[in-house]
Amino acid sequence: MAAGNSSNDDIPRKAPPTEKQAAAPKKKDGLGLRVLSSVFLISFMCLVYAAGHVYYSLFLLYAGFKCYFELIAINRNEAKDKKNKLSLVIDWYFPLGYAYFLMPKTFVRRILVDNDSKINFKEEFPTMYAILFVHHTFFCALLLIGGLVLFTLSLEKGQYRYQFKRLGW
Repeated sequence: MAAGNSSNDDIPRKAPPTEKQAAAPKKKDGLGLRVLSSVFLISFMCLVYAAGHVYYSLFLLYAGFKCYFELIAINRNEAKDKKNKLSLVIDWYFPLGYAYFLMPKTFVRRILVDNDSKINFKEEFPTMYAILFVHHTFFCALLLIGGLVLFTLSLEKGQYRYQFKRLGW
């Protein structure tokens, strides 16, 4: 061995971490948070499910709306949305149409039609009964066609890719 050389000099040393490596979270750090949040979410779902069909249906509608708006917010471009006057209408039109599609299939039918309540919904509100239950599929199809026509009317030159990407998210 040469003078001044020790056995520690032969060991390769790691370079100091870069900013990107230092900023990246470690996998084990988030494991506890993921487990805790999973236990909380599963417990909350069981609690809402045990509360009854009304609360569970409302929770599912809320979760659906929340997921929809989170998904469309991912690729949102505020500058392009400001140019299109109908973007806000379209953003709300489709989830509300979906809610109309789901409502009679959930707790509404059970409360208003199948349940023997003080109000006879079929006889006292025949128009609403027809819209909600008898011709429900027809009105859902009309809503879907209306939404597609609204989307077609909102198309602007130079924004086709962005608008179709927003529609299909």
